Amino acid sequence: MANKIMGITIDIEGKTSGLTKSLQEANSAISKTSSALKDVNKALELDPTNVELLAQKEALLTKQIEQTNDKLEIMQQVATDANEALARGDISQEQYASLTAEISKTNSELGSLNEQADDNAQAMQDIEDGVDGAAEEMDELGGASEETGKGLEALKGTAEA
Repeated sequence: MANKIMGITIDIEGKTSGLTKSLQEANSAISKTSSALKDVNKALELDPTNVELLAQKEALLTKQIEQTNDKLEIMQQVATDANEALARGDISQEQYASLTAEISKTNSELGSLNEQADDNAQAMQDIEDGVDGAAEEMDELGGASEETGKGLEALKGTAEA
C-alpha cells in the first residue's frame, strides 16, 4: 500500500490507512489552528500589549502544540512500519530518509511552538508586572497626596488662627 506523507510516498505492506487518515486529520487541524494564530499575530503587531489577544495566542499555541504532538506520535507509528518495510526491502533508503527528515522537521516545529508559548507567557507576565508596578505607584501617590492634604489642612488651620 502506498502512503503519501507530506509529499513523500512510502509503500508499506500492511494496514496503515488508519494512520494515514489520522495524519491527514492532524495536518488539517494544525493548518486551521496555524491560520487562526497568524491572524492573532497580525493583530498583535498593531497592539502588542493587548491582553485579550495575548490570551488568545496562548490558547492557540497550546492547541497547536497538542496537535503537533499528536502528529508526531502518528508519524512515529508510521516510522515503525517504515522501519520494518525498510528491513524487508519494501521501501528504499531514500524514502525512509525522507520520512525521518519529516519527523525531524516536525520536532523542530514543536520546539519553535514551545519557544513562542514561552515568549508569549513572558509578554503576559511583563504586562502584569507593569500593571502591578503602576498600582504600587498609584498607592504611593495616594499616600503622598493624603500627606499633602493633611499638611495643607494644618497650614489652613495656622493661617486662620
